[in-house]
Amino acid sequence: QEGLALAQRNLAAAQDVRPAARERATTLANEELADAEKWLEKAREVEAKEVQETPITVYRFHSMGHWIEFSEEDYTKYSNTQMSIPVCVTTVGLRRWWWYLDRFWWDSEGLDDAEVQARVARSETRKRATLERPR
Repeated sequence: QEGLALAQRNLAAAQDVRPAARERATTLANEELADAEKWLEKAREVEAKEVQETPITVYRFHSMGHWIEFSEEDYTKYSNTQMSIPVCVTTVGLRRWWWYLDRFWWDSEGLDDAEVQARVARSETRKRATLERPR
């Protein structure tokens, strides 16, 4: 009987400890969660501030029916390259648009950069010959 009574008291004490331990664990978990949420909020604020302080430059070329946007990095790369070889900047339907010698050209024949370069050279030669012809 004494052993059974002691076991029942221990069981009752253990049952009383379980809710207290559970409550303490829950409190600690909630505190950790609150701390994590504070850190996350601070990180979001820092990120938002960095994004606001970092201007983004976008270059846009457009014609009547369409437009293209370039990042500053791509614009610089294409701008430098197009002075010596044609750069295909976009395809719209069957048309490929080329940037070459500070002008834009298009083809619908699937030309490569060397073929575009040759055609532009022929066109410029014809144009010069026309202008130099006496009237």
